[in-house]
Amino acid sequence: MIEMVPARVDMARVRLNLPMPSFVIPQSAEPWTTMADDLEAVADTSPAYVRSELDACYGASLPDVLRPLYEDPAAYLHPEDPDDSSQ
Repeated sequence: MIEMVPARVDMARVRLNLPMPSFVIPQSAEPWTTMADDLEAVADTSPAYVRSELDACYGASLPDVLRPLYEDPAAYLHPEDPDDSSQ
């Protein structure tokens, strides 16, 4: 018999009210999408839009961990595929 146990969440480690740029959670015209569809939508985000969303969410308080994404969004939205042997 499988026992259902409630998930434990360490609320001290969860940041509720954290600003979330809209490109991270893409809006779909379809009622149901796949993870692959959502990831493709994120990858299709223009670098200018990534920067504008990060500016809107964080302004001058951009976390250091997001600085590389801000400086070169294309490198993070379209990283080279290590399995792509066509190059």
